[in-house]
Amino acid sequence: MGLSKIVNTIDLDDLERKLDLAPVDLSGKVSGASVPTLPTGCLSADLIMGGGFPVGRLSTISGKEMSGKSTLLYSTLRYLLFNEDGTPKKESSVFVGFFDYEGTMTVEYLANVIHVPLPTLKKVLKSAENFRYYKPDTGNEGLRLIQRVCKSLPRFRNVDGQWFQVYPKNLTKTKLSKLMESVEYDKTLSKKTGHVCVPVKEPFVQAVFFVDSWVSMLPEEVEDELDSNKPGVQASMFSKYLRGIKPMLGQRMVALIGVNQIREKPMVMFGSPEYEPGGNALQFYSDLRGRLNACSNPAASKKGRIEEETSLSGGKDRYQFSKLTTIKNKVFSPHRTTHLRIWFEADGKPAQGIDPVFDIMTYLKLTGQLTVRGDKYKFALTDDTCLLKDKALSYKEFKHLVLTASKDPVKAYLSLGIKHQKIHAALKKLGVVGSKGKKKEEAIVKAKKNKKLCRLIRSLLDLNMVCRKQIESGEAFDLYFENS
Repeated sequence: MGLSKIVNTIDLDDLERKLDLAPVDLSGKVSGASVPTLPTGCLSADLIMGGGFPVGRLSTISGKEMSGKSTLLYSTLRYLLFNEDGTPKKESSVFVGFFDYEGTMTVEYLANVIHVPLPTLKKVLKSAENFRYYKPDTGNEGLRLIQRVCKSLPRFRNVDGQWFQVYPKNLTKTKLSKLMESVEYDKTLSKKTGHVCVPVKEPFVQAVFFVDSWVSMLPEEVEDELDSNKPGVQASMFSKYLRGIKPMLGQRMVALIGVNQIREKPMVMFGSPEYEPGGNALQFYSDLRGRLNACSNPAASKKGRIEEETSLSGGKDRYQFSKLTTIKNKVFSPHRTTHLRIWFEADGKPAQGIDPVFDIMTYLKLTGQLTVRGDKYKFALTDDTCLLKDKALSYKEFKHLVLTASKDPVKAYLSLGIKHQKIHAALKKLGVVGSKGKKKEEAIVKAKKNKKLCRLIRSLLDLNMVCRKQIESGEAFDLYFENS
């Protein structure tokens, strides 16, 4: 008897319902650029990762001390709590859990790194119902919480091209009745599967967990015996919990992002002495593994980790460099490399996070939209409405533009000698200003007072937002592969 005839004798729908198992439609979002991502806040890092940290996957960034691992996590956290213009997100449905096993996060440091005023950040963290900050005693506690939160979230299922949120069966009668009253669910599919199935447009992020760091997660077995030398206890903990957590990440659209340290084995005479603690399971289950190494300026002839520059106010800005390499990536091309510049001092004030000037410059070079000719930087941006297309700037002008355009983009461009008429013509193409009535200067000033129009102006004039749009549309990756 053929396989098809055997299958026909089985009631698969009834069997799937009893086993609580549903077939997966592979025509949905499953791989490559179609996987949703979380921006890291660093354009060049997003470019080599395929858009940022992938949702529904496990990501690990490893590196030695002072290489920017935690800074990259904090920068990603900004996009979950705040909008592009720095205003707090309202009624966000994404649950964010931050497990700080190293105990290094402070509100002051976080505010500087994500470029948000300290009072605003404190207010958001105090009122945010979707954000939780944890400092567990053991790794088991954190991993159990992640596991149970994932189990309580609804799964996503594609049926004949329509996406559904499938809620678990273990809901109490009270919760189930409230759910059925508050949402419009598919009665036919719900009856067929035994679950409450709510139609949605497409899968979306439901939860994001940050772990800083994997190696600091102490197993319960050695909590009271820190001087014990039990081999493989931590590796066993990861193997035990990650095998259950990993499948639920993709089903529930949950992102798990952690950092790991780089250690060295003693007395190694051949090969590299460096290794990542935590065992093999952590590496095997990670879909994205990045490596951060402190380095010197890749473009400078004089080598050294620390670099100084004159700030806009005439003081000193100090930076250090790191090299990011994706040594494993299941959703994008692996073995890609870029450089980050960590801005750790600005006019005597500490911790400014990832430097946007160097980041935008690196991104434009990787995508072939910036060339250096002598001491001038010439732009070849693909956006026809961009005012910098085919324009050359000095490094000082470029730095001034990047650091001031986020606050007042019109004023930043006027300082470069670009006239109101050219800015007005570009804004007119976007429909921000009209062609009749008031003078061009007055029309621009009036548009800046409108919050919605002000965002459109920034999307045209702020280089960071221009580059971010290229990544979101996928255009950046085409340019990257053409120029790599």
